[in-house]
Amino acid sequence: PFTAEAAGLDIVNTKLPPGMVELFDEALANLEAGRCNRYFDRQMSPNFRRTTGTRALRTLVSACESRAALREQYMAAIRMARERTPRYEYAGTRAVFDMAGTGLPYAQWAVEQVDERWYIAE
Repeated sequence: PFTAEAAGLDIVNTKLPPGMVELFDEALANLEAGRCNRYFDRQMSPNFRRTTGTRALRTLVSACESRAALREQYMAAIRMARERTPRYEYAGTRAVFDMAGTGLPYAQWAVEQVDERWYIAE
């Protein structure tokens, strides 16, 4: 049987806001290219960056740069989110994706809108 994935087509949930799809595209491009510093600087929420210590953030970037499996985990979450319909919270400014049963080490994954732009929240 024909499937979009088998044909090499990228599946995108058309119900997602365009800004969220753009976030996912940019995040995937940065992670695929190993640009972890850019990923954490541009796609991670300003709220995440503000509440994460400088040393901890450097450790996250370093781990991302040196561990392909970690980058692949991040990319898997983004790809799965693109295919799912999130549960919206906080007047539609936070979208929570159910990741239970996906094999990822977390049950949910979230993005949030800050100043009318979508970011990966956690």
